[in-house]
Amino acid sequence: MGDVNTVKDLDAGLIESALGTNAAAIAVIAQKRTREYGQVKLAADAMASTASADTTLPWCRVAYAGKVVAVKITSSAALTGDPTNNAVITVSKRDAAGANLTTVAAITTTVSWVAGADVTLALTAANIFVVAGGTLSVAITKGGAGVVVPICALQYLVEDAA
Repeated sequence: MGDVNTVKDLDAGLIESALGTNAAAIAVIAQKRTREYGQVKLAADAMASTASADTTLPWCRVAYAGKVVAVKITSSAALTGDPTNNAVITVSKRDAAGANLTTVAAITTTVSWVAGADVTLALTAANIFVVAGGTLSVAITKGGAGVVVPICALQYLVEDAA
């Protein structure tokens, strides 16, 4: 995985300067703050069977406790889906101490991907809550002979706890 980080954050001061001192409006917006974290897979797999170990990057440390509301992947090239020869992309979380690896979302590439189109991973509902200081990571395993996973970007959307 690569070294691209996107953390979009609206600070209360910016909200206040945009809306004035309307405390009710600020409170509503602050409750629904969604932060975006990202990772980039910088190279396509060398071979269809090439797997990627669980990778945690420093900028995928969750700033505030909340819940993962979406995980998306966008590939730079097409990927041919197959029920047997595929890739399993698993996004996991760890607690603030870096322990307790738990699956948050996953997808098996049984359906083909189109270059540049978002693919949404299925969330594991029981595991979507993340703690402040926890991390999000990704691992890629292969089924059968596997499939080459192209360069791609992962986007994690985390809604702050109210």
